[in-house]
Formats: sequence, structure tokens, C-alpha cells
Amino acid sequence: MRPIELTLDGFRSYHGPAVFRWEDRHLVGVVGPIGSGKTTILDGISFALYARTPRGGANVSDLVGQRRQEGKVALVFEVDGSRWKVVRSLRKSGQSAHALYEVIDGQDVNVADRAREVTARVEQLLGLDFAAFQRSVMLAQGEFDAFLSGTTGDRDAVLKGVFDLGRLAEMRTAAQMAVARPRPIWMRWTNCAPGWLRSRPLWQPPARRPGPPGFGPISWPPCSNH
Repeated sequence: MRPIELTLDGFRSYHGPAVFRWEDRHLVGVVGPIGSGKTTILDGISFALYARTPRGGANVSDLVGQRRQEGKVALVFEVDGSRWKVVRSLRKSGQSAHALYEVIDGQDVNVADRAREVTARVEQLLGLDFAAFQRSVMLAQGEFDAFLSGTTGDRDAVLKGVFDLGRLAEMRTAAQMAVARPRPIWMRWTNCAPGWLRSRPLWQPPARRPGPPGFGPISWPPCSNH
């Protein structure tokens, strides 16, 4: 995920609209005195993606500026070459609004407009839920060792989300199921039949061979090794 543009309006200490653009920037540093709103920028990215922040959770009243009754966070980001825009409007009283758009040829195409649907789609796009995002992408100050000291299962979950290793596990499971699947009876039969039968195409069932006069037709016995 690559952030492209972040807009904060009435979000924490940003009482008026503030736009941060990172188009064509590969390295960005956020500097300033204490209380200038540096961490709020990171909170804005986190809230836009997951509707919650590390410091305030999902409590809307703590995220809207003190002199405002509502706020807005919008984030444009790219994933695998596709551009997306997520918008979340916060209100101290009343229902908040959430929307996710895919930006196609400069036009915003609505994909989801409910809070849970938006968050679920973002998790699918990023391959990370909120907890994994906080542990691997946006580490809070003094909490870097949470990833290093986590359990093996926790680290595996984070790495699978970051590098999309879940698909490798799915492929391994599919291969194991294919190996364990029983072979068709006719294939097991022809594998141990005489050479003149094995030379026939595998998809052609072997015909019964008539016996000498006075005897009924005979068939090869099934292979005991398969």
C-alpha cells in the first residue's frame, strides 16, 4: 500500500482542511515541535483505512476536533497498481458515513458504503487487519519490540499478510489433496495388467478377453499393490 494523498478536516488538532500529498515521493519525513500534529497524520491514515486509531480506538468523540461537531478523513492510496479512495465522515452526534471508491480514469467508482464493508474490503486489499497493520506497517513509538517479541504464530500471521504468503499455503494444501486423492479404478487396474493391455490408452477401459471353448470370459484380477 502506497499513500498518495491524505485530507484531514476537523480531525483532532486539524480544525480546518489540511491536505498532504505524497505523489512521486519515495521518502517522507514528518518533523515539527511537540503538539504540532505529527502523530495525528498517522492517526488519520490509520482511521481512514480501519476506522480506528492506536491511541483513540474507534471512539469518534475523541477524534473530532474540540471546536467541531463533525470531521472528515480521506485517503487516496495505491495497491498493486490500482488506485483507491476511502472517505470517512465523523460526527459527535448522529451516524458517521463511510465510503470506498476505486479511482478509474480519474473517476471515483463506489465499491462500498458501509463501515464494516469498507473496512473488510481494505483488509482484503492490504492483506492486513488492524492489529497486523499496527505491528508491521505503522508501529507506535516504543512498541517496535512487540513484533520482535511476539509469538511465532503472531509473526507468521503478520508476514503472511505483508508478503501474501497465504496463497503459498493454499497451493500446498491443494497439492497435498491432489496427491492423497484415490486414483480411478481403471487406472489402478491397467497399471498392473499385462503389457499388451498397458499399451492401450489409459482412458479406454480394457475389454474382457474370451476364454477357450467351454469356458466363460475371463478378466484380469485387480492389482493387489494399488
